[in-house]
Amino acid sequence: MSPLPTESAAPTETASPTETPAATETPDTNTGTDAGSTFSGWPGGTGYTVIIASKSSKSEAETIATEAQGKGLTVGILDSSDFSSLNPGYQVVFTEKFDSKSAAEDSLSDVQSDYPDAYVRQVKE
Repeated sequence: MSPLPTESAAPTETASPTETPAATETPDTNTGTDAGSTFSGWPGGTGYTVIIASKSSKSEAETIATEAQGKGLTVGILDSSDFSSLNPGYQVVFTEKFDSKSAAEDSLSDVQSDYPDAYVRQVKE
Protein backbone atom coordinates (compact mmCIF):
# COMPACT_ATOMS: atom_id res chain seq x y z
CA MET A 1 0.00 0.00 0.00
CA SER A 2 1.33 3.38 -0.84
CA PRO A 3 1.71 5.97 1.87
CA LEU A 4 -0.95 8.64 2.11
CA PRO A 5 0.16 12.04 1.02
CA THR A 6 0.85 14.35 3.94
CA GLU A 7 -1.01 17.57 4.21
CA SER A 8 1.02 20.60 3.49
CA ALA A 9 0.18 24.11 4.46
CA ALA A 10 -1.64 25.94 1.77
CA PRO A 11 0.55 28.54 0.16
CA THR A 12 -0.07 31.96 1.58
CA GLU A 13 -1.04 34.67 -0.76
CA THR A 14 1.54 37.31 -1.22
CA ALA A 15 0.27 40.79 -0.73
CA SER A 16 0.02 42.48 -4.03
CA PRO A 17 0.85 46.13 -4.03
CA THR A 18 -2.24 48.18 -3.68
CA GLU A 19 -2.61 51.24 -5.71
CA THR A 20 -2.15 54.35 -3.66
CA PRO A 21 -4.70 56.98 -4.49
CA ALA A 22 -3.31 60.16 -5.94
CA ALA A 23 -2.30 62.63 -3.28
CA THR A 24 -4.87 65.26 -2.71
CA GLU A 25 -4.10 68.64 -1.35
CA THR A 26 -5.50 69.16 2.08
CA PRO A 27 -6.63 72.65 2.82
CA ASP A 28 -4.30 74.67 4.99
CA THR A 29 -6.02 75.19 8.31
CA ASN A 30 -3.42 77.72 9.33
CA THR A 31 -4.40 81.30 8.82
CA GLY A 32 -2.58 84.49 8.21
CA THR A 33 -0.11 83.37 5.56
CA ASP A 34 -0.32 82.61 1.87
CA ALA A 35 -0.06 79.12 0.44
CA GLY A 36 3.31 79.90 -1.18
CA SER A 37 5.11 80.23 2.14
CA THR A 38 7.38 77.50 3.42
CA PHE A 39 6.48 78.54 6.97
CA SER A 40 3.22 77.76 8.68
CA GLY A 41 0.75 80.46 9.56
CA TRP A 42 -1.07 81.00 12.81
CA PRO A 43 -2.57 77.67 13.95
CA GLY A 44 -5.95 79.25 14.62
CA GLY A 45 -7.83 80.62 17.56
CA THR A 46 -6.67 83.04 20.20
CA GLY A 47 -3.35 82.55 21.93
CA TYR A 48 -0.07 84.13 22.88
CA THR A 49 3.25 84.03 21.11
CA VAL A 50 6.65 85.64 21.00
CA ILE A 51 6.99 88.05 18.10
CA ILE A 52 10.52 87.93 16.70
CA ALA A 53 10.11 90.50 13.93
CA SER A 54 7.53 92.42 11.91
CA LYS A 55 8.57 93.18 8.35
CA SER A 56 6.93 94.97 5.46
CA SER A 57 7.80 92.24 2.94
CA LYS A 58 7.34 88.50 2.85
CA SER A 59 10.93 87.95 1.71
CA GLU A 60 12.34 89.88 4.68
CA ALA A 61 10.18 87.85 7.07
CA GLU A 62 11.23 84.57 5.43
CA THR A 63 14.90 85.50 5.78
CA ILE A 64 14.50 86.07 9.51
CA ALA A 65 12.33 82.96 9.93
CA THR A 66 14.94 80.81 8.17
CA GLU A 67 17.66 82.24 10.39
CA ALA A 68 15.57 81.60 13.53
CA GLN A 69 14.92 78.00 12.49
CA GLY A 70 18.66 77.56 12.07
CA LYS A 71 19.01 78.65 15.70
CA GLY A 72 16.59 75.92 16.79
CA LEU A 73 13.43 77.99 17.12
CA THR A 74 10.03 76.83 15.91
CA VAL A 75 8.65 79.72 13.90
CA GLY A 76 5.87 80.71 11.54
CA ILE A 77 4.89 83.77 9.56
CA LEU A 78 1.52 85.45 9.69
CA ASP A 79 -0.01 88.42 7.88
CA SER A 80 -0.91 90.90 10.62
CA SER A 81 -3.79 92.27 8.53
CA ASP A 82 -5.68 89.03 9.21
CA PHE A 83 -5.72 89.53 12.99
CA SER A 84 -7.68 92.12 14.97
CA SER A 85 -5.09 92.27 17.76
CA LEU A 86 -2.17 93.22 15.46
CA ASN A 87 -1.30 96.34 13.51
CA PRO A 88 -2.11 95.65 9.85
CA GLY A 89 0.40 95.64 7.02
CA TYR A 90 3.17 93.42 8.34
CA GLN A 91 4.57 89.95 7.83
CA VAL A 92 5.15 88.78 11.39
CA VAL A 93 7.68 86.13 12.38
CA PHE A 94 6.43 84.39 15.52
CA THR A 95 7.29 81.41 17.68
CA GLU A 96 4.80 78.76 18.67
CA LYS A 97 1.31 79.39 20.04
CA PHE A 98 0.89 79.37 23.83
CA ASP A 99 -2.35 79.07 25.78
CA SER A 100 -1.32 81.65 28.37
CA LYS A 101 0.65 84.86 28.51
CA SER A 102 2.84 83.45 31.29
CA ALA A 103 3.80 80.44 29.15
CA ALA A 104 4.84 82.76 26.32
CA GLU A 105 6.76 84.95 28.75
CA ASP A 106 8.60 81.87 30.02
CA SER A 107 10.00 81.29 26.53
CA LEU A 108 10.78 84.96 25.87
CA SER A 109 14.24 85.06 27.44
CA ASP A 110 15.42 82.16 25.27
CA VAL A 111 14.28 84.00 22.14
CA GLN A 112 15.70 87.33 23.30
CA SER A 113 19.17 85.84 23.55
CA ASP A 114 19.22 85.92 19.73
CA TYR A 115 16.48 88.50 19.10
CA PRO A 116 16.68 91.16 21.85
CA ASP A 117 13.66 93.08 20.48
CA ALA A 118 11.35 90.04 20.70
CA TYR A 119 8.17 90.50 22.75
CA VAL A 120 5.05 88.63 23.87
CA ARG A 121 1.78 89.41 22.12
CA GLN A 122 -1.73 88.03 22.14
CA VAL A 123 -3.00 86.99 18.70
CA LYS A 124 -6.75 87.07 18.07
CA GLU A 125 -8.43 86.17 14.82
